[in-house]
Amino acid sequence: MIEKQLREYLKKNLSEKRFRHSESAGRVALELCRIYHLPVDMGLIAGLGHDIARETEPAQLLELALSKFSLEKWEMQGVNILHGKAGAALLQRDFGINDAEILEAVAWHTTGIPGMGDLAKIVYIADYIEPNRKHVNLEIRTSIENLSLHDAFMLIVRKKMEYLKKSCRTAAPPTEALYKGLEYQRLTS
Repeated sequence: MIEKQLREYLKKNLSEKRFRHSESAGRVALELCRIYHLPVDMGLIAGLGHDIARETEPAQLLELALSKFSLEKWEMQGVNILHGKAGAALLQRDFGINDAEILEAVAWHTTGIPGMGDLAKIVYIADYIEPNRKHVNLEIRTSIENLSLHDAFMLIVRKKMEYLKKSCRTAAPPTEALYKGLEYQRLTS
């Protein structure tokens, strides 16, 4: 039931391209939940809903995010990065989704954060590797299936950081902390 309502909302409120991306990310998250033994319905809902607020007007985006979260100064500088937190607030307010794992997955799918749960890691990965993403090659997509969730997550975080560095862009503070923590684990294991 919630899946149908969510799809209808997305179809009505997102561009066709963003809707296709959300559908695809939902399917990939569902498949990753199967692979990593998590509830597939949670993966589908979190994957579908991850970009629910992506095309929301900046003022409304800020209002939604502030309705559920306290925001850091860096988040206020680029409202686009707020769509995850705004999306979590929207899912809770308009769809009655109160599952902490789903809300965490949606809230942090853009930047990531140290200590993310397994569902949040899956949505982070699904958002990056879904088939409509032309910058991701088939090798990365197929290698994910043969990795542990932790290793797959590390791979995607590393790929995102490489992209940011190549683009001369600065990572958000939680992304930087996540990357450093994962690299520290890798080097000390």
